[in-house]
Amino acid sequence: RRLMSVDGVELDLADTPANAEYFGRRRGKNGTAAFPRVLVMALAECGTHAVTAAQTGTAGTGEVTLARALAAAPGNLGPGMLLLADRGLYSYKMITAVAAAGADFCVRVKGDIDLPVLQWLPDGSYRSYVAEPVNKTNKLASGARTLTDLPGLHVRVIDYDVPGRGGEVVTLVTSILDHHDTPAPDLAAAYHQRWEIELAFDEIKTHQRGPAAILRSRSPDLVLQELYGLLLTHYAIRQLMTEAADQAEIDPDRLSFTRTLNIVRRQVT
Repeated sequence: RRLMSVDGVELDLADTPANAEYFGRRRGKNGTAAFPRVLVMALAECGTHAVTAAQTGTAGTGEVTLARALAAAPGNLGPGMLLLADRGLYSYKMITAVAAAGADFCVRVKGDIDLPVLQWLPDGSYRSYVAEPVNKTNKLASGARTLTDLPGLHVRVIDYDVPGRGGEVVTLVTSILDHHDTPAPDLAAAYHQRWEIELAFDEIKTHQRGPAAILRSRSPDLVLQELYGLLLTHYAIRQLMTEAADQAEIDPDRLSFTRTLNIVRRQVT
């Protein structure tokens, strides 16, 4: 399967009234951020770091909302893909959108989610059911139905601990129900590939845009134009690196993004 990862990144913007009103400023325990910020939710291919789709948010738009929109947008996901996501992005609407697109998902969930054991499997995982939240609350309270009679999804659950993390338990929910197809250890290993998207964000923010730099555009429309210019340029560089890696019959991870970026800059000049 083609491993895809979804996650968010924030970029600082020029401090103008228009940008501040449209995109907002981050408020934290240390006060309000000095610059307005745009939240970008991106979908990236883990093997090549290519960002294949993105959604941007305005003031008050959360990561979960953007992740759901990204999964539901036509053409972003399809058969043969396995979407990886961290627990902060899990929602029933997102996983159903992934399933509706024909793709599979492997998402970490929080420990308090209700995942009843329906069948234990030989690889240590178990089959469960995630019911639509509204229906579950209303209909189970009346005692009218069992859980699996409600609208929802059959899922498989993998629990494992991380060595050296003080007994931290990771719980993954996946649409791959057949343990012969993808055993639990393989899914656990695949999930940790989702961190590749963080490397793609670092390439864009640190090496391509420049460390501690802000987007220079002074209005929301131009901010989005500049942002997608960054993303398209990154995609083009990653496409070039993938073609070179294919010709050399090596993994794209063995090529340096910084060196490739410098080569492209010299050629363009």
